[in-house]
Amino acid sequence: MPLEAFERFAATVASGGDVEVAVRLEPDDLGRARVTGSCGLRAEIVCSLCGCEVEVPVECALDFRLVASEAQAQTLMPDLETVVATEERVSVVALVEDDLLLNLPEAGCDDRDECENWAEERPDVASREPERTSPFAVLGNWKPQERDN
Repeated sequence: MPLEAFERFAATVASGGDVEVAVRLEPDDLGRARVTGSCGLRAEIVCSLCGCEVEVPVECALDFRLVASEAQAQTLMPDLETVVATEERVSVVALVEDDLLLNLPEAGCDDRDECENWAEERPDVASREPERTSPFAVLGNWKPQERDN
C-alpha cells in the first residue's frame, strides 16, 4: 500500500516506500473476529538527537480481535488486544496505522558512531534535579548563640 494512504504515519516520517501489509481475518476459538499478520516498511526519519535523516526498518506483528463496542473491548482487555470497529467495513489503514506509529524508533540513530549527539552516559533522574535546601534553613541564623559564662 502506498505510504500516503497512512496519513498520520506519513506525516511523522521524512520519506519511505510502500507499506507491506499481510493480514488474515479468521474466527478465534470462541468465534470472535481475529486479525493476524504483519506490516512494515523501510522509512527515513529525522533523528531526534542529531537531526540527520536515517533509514530505519519499521515492522509490526499483528494479533488482535475486532469488537463492535468499547464495552466488548473492556471485557477482553488486558488479555487480548482489541480494535473497536463501529462500521461494518474497516479499512486496512485503520487497522494497522497505530501499530506502525507505535513501532517507530525513539531517536533514529541506534549506533553511537553514526550519531554525533549520542550521549555516552545518560544521567539518571536524581542527578538532573537541583539540590534542594529547606526553606526554613534561614531560621537557623536566628537561633540564639550559646554563651560562655
